Amino acid sequence: MEHDLAPIADHELARRTRAGSISAFEELVRRYEDRVFRLTAGFTRNEADARELTQDTFLKAFQSIGQFQGEKSFAAWIFTIARRKCIDHFRVQPPNGESLDPETPGTGNPAEVLTEREDGDNLWKFARRSLSGDEFQVLWLKYMEGLSFDEIAQVLGKSRTSTKVLAFRARRSLARKLAHGDAARLDRDIRGPRSSPVPKIFNSAINRKEAHP
Repeated sequence: MEHDLAPIADHELARRTRAGSISAFEELVRRYEDRVFRLTAGFTRNEADARELTQDTFLKAFQSIGQFQGEKSFAAWIFTIARRKCIDHFRVQPPNGESLDPETPGTGNPAEVLTEREDGDNLWKFARRSLSGDEFQVLWLKYMEGLSFDEIAQVLGKSRTSTKVLAFRARRSLARKLAHGDAARLDRDIRGPRSSPVPKIFNSAINRKEAHP
């Protein structure tokens, strides 16, 4: 029986998962489920869809763990899977439902126009509504998840240079929209209660033996 896995690096947990350790994968889920949920929530703007896509992401990760290259970032790898799941989801049905604010930490919002305001949650909602999908994602991955441009490029399937240009354009576009008064719409937003924590998904994911990669 494995005990405290918290000090163990992601790539080592992935290696142990490949070797058959369920507890190692449970630790990876513990580390990343909330982060994956926030990313899928930013895509879907629908809590039920975001939860389902989060579960599907970890199911796919468990089935495909042998494809993870240990020298690369596990965060970038799992976010790549999540993004693909979201894209596949929207091929079946377009975005729908109430806007779901990704729950945000207190620091790290994109550009000073976000960090200096009190309504950071609503500003992320405003960014999701105002920017293209890739523009929102590059800012979220950079400022909320702390990924490097190399890691973000892997998630988005772009070159590092293209990713940096995308981030620059997204910051500039968002700053302009805020400066030109578009943010007045924020006053009409009704801030609902924060979403409840993502439910534990590991057991239901790995026990779906009928599913295929």
